[in-house]
Amino acid sequence: MGGAGIARATERISSITVGEDLTTHQHESTKQCLGQPRMLASLFSVELWERFSFYGMQGIIMLYMYYQTTDGGLGMDQSVAAGIVGAYGGTVYLCTILGAWIADRLIGSERAMFANAVLIMAGHVALSVLPGYAGLATGLLLIAVGSGGLKANIGGLMGPLLTGWVQQQWGFHVGFALAAIGMAVGLTQYVVSRRRLPRDVHQIPTRCHAPTTHSGSSLRWWPWLRLWWRCCWAGCTRATLPM
Repeated sequence: MGGAGIARATERISSITVGEDLTTHQHESTKQCLGQPRMLASLFSVELWERFSFYGMQGIIMLYMYYQTTDGGLGMDQSVAAGIVGAYGGTVYLCTILGAWIADRLIGSERAMFANAVLIMAGHVALSVLPGYAGLATGLLLIAVGSGGLKANIGGLMGPLLTGWVQQQWGFHVGFALAAIGMAVGLTQYVVSRRRLPRDVHQIPTRCHAPTTHSGSSLRWWPWLRLWWRCCWAGCTRATLPM
């Protein structure tokens, strides 16, 4: 067989392989659960457990900050604790901008979702394991950044109830550990099912390229920093107002 014949045979084998792969992915994408694409159930589960862990932690984090050290807390002033919670809440919503930019320009939406889930679980583990202010700062920062890429409102019902009950029975750190377990369940389920996602979710829509010039590049972030500061200040002010 000549070189041209070998080339044609190779092209035919490649086209058959590509066709089989496309057929397999199309078959996976057409599978349904309750009339909806099956992968929606996977994403729904991840969001549910993320909200469980987020609101579960938020239900006891302020108590943890202003409870006395003899009761397992940090002994903060209540107004300072409320200000920190307000600043944390503002940072969470501003991190949605950062999360969207990273997904669109750097790593793609699927990888961004996975990375955010890992950050959230790491933040809850830090609150559960690291003592004192080190655990508080590390945990809140990781959760704020991670939660910027994951938003929903389902697990927020059971999370505070269960973590509040656990905190009363066994202490704050066990309550934070329960939030970490909830995020671990969602993350594990996502790891198992992520390979069945469509191929296009792994693509980066508008990849970020290295800038050809650095003139004014540092000033582009200044409006976002000012917006972040205003949101944090507004959160602190609202949290410290008398009820």
